[in-house]
Order: sequence, then C-alpha cells, then structure tokens
Amino acid sequence: MSGQPRRHSKSVHFAQNDTHIHEGTPSPTLTSSTLSSPELCSPLPLPHLTLPNSPVSPVGQSWSPASPSTALFLHPSPTRPNAKLMSLDLDPYLKVPPTNQLPHFTFDLTRDPQGMGIRPALPKAVLDQPAVQPPVAKMSITITSEAFQWVVEIKPGLPDDNERPKEYVTVKDVLYGIYKDLQSKLNEVDQEKMSRSVLEKAGLACQLRRERIKLLEKRNESAGLKRVDLLYKSHRFKGLAVDRRNGNWVLDVEDM
Repeated sequence: MSGQPRRHSKSVHFAQNDTHIHEGTPSPTLTSSTLSSPELCSPLPLPHLTLPNSPVSPVGQSWSPASPSTALFLHPSPTRPNAKLMSLDLDPYLKVPPTNQLPHFTFDLTRDPQGMGIRPALPKAVLDQPAVQPPVAKMSITITSEAFQWVVEIKPGLPDDNERPKEYVTVKDVLYGIYKDLQSKLNEVDQEKMSRSVLEKAGLACQLRRERIKLLEKRNESAGLKRVDLLYKSHRFKGLAVDRRNGNWVLDVEDM
C-alpha cells in the first residue's frame, strides 16, 4: 500500500466445517454465545504499559468453549489439508488485499458494523453475496488470542423485511457474525484461567475501547471484559486467506 506505513498484522485461524448447499436445505439462523461478566473491565489495577499486538497461539494448539457459559479448554487442532476448502473461491471483499492495493473497507471489530464499524458502508448487494463460491450453509471459525482460541459457528442470518431467507452464508453473515461473537463477555471462570499479564493487557484494551466508544459514539459502553479485548489493539479486520499448511481459513487482523 503506497504512501502509508506498514501495519503489523496477526493471523487468526479458521477451523473449516463448510457444508455445501443442496436443494431443500433449511435456512438456519445466525448464532453466537453470550457469556456473563463481572462489572469491571479488569479485576486488577492497571499499570502504565504500552498495549501490545495480539500474539498468535502455537501452531497445532487451540482452545474451545465446552458450552457458551463455561471456560475455554485446550484441544488439538486439525492439521490435514482440507481439499474441500481449497476448492472454494472467497468473495473479493473478504480477501486480504495485495500490499499495493487499498482495502475495500475498514472494519473496527470493536464497533457495530451496522453502525459506524465499517467505513465506507458496504452496499447491500455486496453484503448479500455468498461468502464463498460455491455457496456453503455453515462456516466454523476459530479465533485465536494470547489466552484462548475458540470456535464461532457462522450460519445464514435472518433476512431483512420482505425478503426470503437465504440458504447460504453471506459476506454480511461473516462480518456480523465475527463482531457478534467478539461482543460476548468473559465470565469469572475464563478470567481465572488468564495470567495476570493477560488480564492487565485485556483490561487496558477494555478501558481504551470504552473510552473510544464514548468519544466517537457519544454513549457509555457497558462494563466488563469482552472477547474482543483479548485481541488487544489488533482489532482491525484485514481479510481472510487459506493457511496452506492445514487448509484452514486464516483471518488477518492489524493494529487500529
């Protein structure tokens, strides 16, 4: 990207579990877990520190929630290439742009994409496009942070007024589904499994997020650590690509 400083980007692994569309496939609804949270951004006092990028967990390891209200636990990650995924063609608006090309849009993962989170706003025709070709009925996405790695299941969302339900995952479903999951709050069990260092960095990210929302959107953001705070300052959506080592989707995020 000419004329602009190069941003540091991080990778978030997408565990693929796509289902191709067949005639008569029912249209499921978009789901996302909701976690309870304590009242404060962090249970620890925040020292003066510089907020780091969100590091990537070691290859071949991942964490996933046993249920929407429990902590995230370690389990092995698949390593075999996914031939089905390798044959899918990702929508251009979801791809990582070449280094010499400006992105189609900027998406701050801490802000609502239906509000000011995506700029410039994407046309409805773009949002309604299939996320991949051929279209699929489900995408399982694994998001990685320093503390945890968890699975997000993306399904076709509810249609707008006077529209028929779609039977495939759209660009909108992917962008909105990621945002919705990252808004989930971390409960006390999750926080007990986090190191003091992670709690301090996530707590600072929470504090900065709330201050930014208050400044930009003139509203008070609810207290409590959210999953997006585990990404620290690397909360700008960059795009998706394919990890050639294991055939999984990879989400690139970069500093805001």
